[in-house]
Amino acid sequence: MSFEMGECRQKDAAPWVDPFVAYHLPNEGKTGSPWPVLPDGNKALWREFAGLFLYLPNKGRNRVQRPLILERIANEVDEVDSMTMLQFRCIGVEASRAKVLEWIDANLSVPPSLMNDKEVSYLVRNATQFAEECAEIISGVFGSAANSSRRGERHKVLKSQMLNQYWQKLAEPFRSFVLSLVEKDRRLRNVEQWAFEVTKQAQSAFDETIAHVGDDAISLRKQEEGKQDCRIKLSKKQKKYLEEEGVAT
Repeated sequence: MSFEMGECRQKDAAPWVDPFVAYHLPNEGKTGSPWPVLPDGNKALWREFAGLFLYLPNKGRNRVQRPLILERIANEVDEVDSMTMLQFRCIGVEASRAKVLEWIDANLSVPPSLMNDKEVSYLVRNATQFAEECAEIISGVFGSAANSSRRGERHKVLKSQMLNQYWQKLAEPFRSFVLSLVEKDRRLRNVEQWAFEVTKQAQSAFDETIAHVGDDAISLRKQEEGKQDCRIKLSKKQKKYLEEEGVAT
């Protein structure tokens, strides 16, 4: 591959937006041009589900505009079509000087009836944020329990493996959670189920990984303390999440 200078646009021209690309938007009240959502080898694509496919809130921070082609699909689908599952193939390439750094090719299923549902957008965004906050908990507790500042590179690898395991185990439950939101009268119950699944997988990933830290007396004591600390923090986070979502606990 070879690259050369392309045609130039006037500096005051409006930004060009590819209708098949999702974009980050400036925070509310800020000015600037949108910039594309780029692939991240450390982030599973389903974690971008809300920004790629669902309704965009007009206010707030961390806003993502779904591809404009999906705006057209969401606004034109009729009641019969809304019962049919739409299948999308998502492709992402991050390159530098003709060298491909990251490559993503994944298929995601989307119920058309959810694409313009403001409540679903809110629920999915919060569900993803909850999972990310639980990931931060197990990562932080692991660092303390493993005393990774002294153990070096091996524990960094273990922590990375723990987080990868956690996100991989959540992929299928997340898909089921999104599909379950089609039933409006069961949404809060399904939010509760999602919270249970997230904390279960977080605790499981932590317990399995911390067991590989060491088998001397000090390490074993720290492992048990870490498991308990992790369990308490995940439980508090789950309770707060459910209260914010309006689920009785």
